[in-house]
Amino acid sequence: MQEFQAENKNLFKEELGEISNKYRSNIQYFIFKSIILRNLYGVDIMAEAIEIAKLRLFLKMVAVVDVDMRADNLGLDPLPDIDFNIRCGNTLVGYATEKQLEDSITFGDMFARRDFKERIQQKLDIVSKTYDTFKWLQMNQQDNREAFKEAKRQLHDKLASLNEDLNQHLYGHKPDLGYATWLDRTQPFHWVAEFYEIMHNGGFDVIIGNPPYVETTNIDYNIDFCQNNYANLYAYCLIRCTDICKSCSYNGLIVPMSITSIRDYQLLRNNFFNKEKLAQFNSSVFGAWLRQPEYGA
Repeated sequence: MQEFQAENKNLFKEELGEISNKYRSNIQYFIFKSIILRNLYGVDIMAEAIEIAKLRLFLKMVAVVDVDMRADNLGLDPLPDIDFNIRCGNTLVGYATEKQLEDSITFGDMFARRDFKERIQQKLDIVSKTYDTFKWLQMNQQDNREAFKEAKRQLHDKLASLNEDLNQHLYGHKPDLGYATWLDRTQPFHWVAEFYEIMHNGGFDVIIGNPPYVETTNIDYNIDFCQNNYANLYAYCLIRCTDICKSCSYNGLIVPMSITSIRDYQLLRNNFFNKEKLAQFNSSVFGAWLRQPEYGA
């Protein structure tokens, strides 16, 4: 940004002002903090994986700080709160987009559907604004701990209320288990609620992942993520990626060789690779992909 501003002083005024107008213990620390709060998001069904990921991000920031023994708090800025960036939940169960949610509203008369849509949309807007405030406080008012705690409490409560409405709505389509049992087994994650601002603006720019290689016969709840019955969960993860990414995004996914050759995955190949996005694989998988005779390579 500084290099671009040297050519045009009107560029990145606000962004660079964050560094020049406020005390920062370390410029590199501030850069990492800004990226982690504003650009990095993650989801995993294992709570342990979430905690490890957050810890590694904290260690990345702390590693670049120059400790000042004479300064308050040793010259360290408070670590950011990334509980709402790195989330625990089921990538595949839940509403990913506003369209998926709208298409699912089929109950009752037109007035009941309208009231439900309006209530959910109002809660989505409130959660989005509350999240913006939560992030802004971390970047701009680090000493106002009471305001930060109140913003986090409000965000937690409003997001929990929204998720409860969406969970109840999703459960209504599959009432074959008690609600508590279903919730515990599926751990639904609603991308449209947790990351509303991103999903409302088209989705993620970059997705990196290592989807699970699990036979669907080993899953103890119904698989109905799409019309095609694939034998392995990683296929559904690829489909989910197309739901949550922008049309011009980058996807880096580690997948088994079966995607390149097994006939049952042909529709998946067609749907995924014909999109206007770049799918990146390791060399062995990509090489096998190029050798498939059905694609004339």
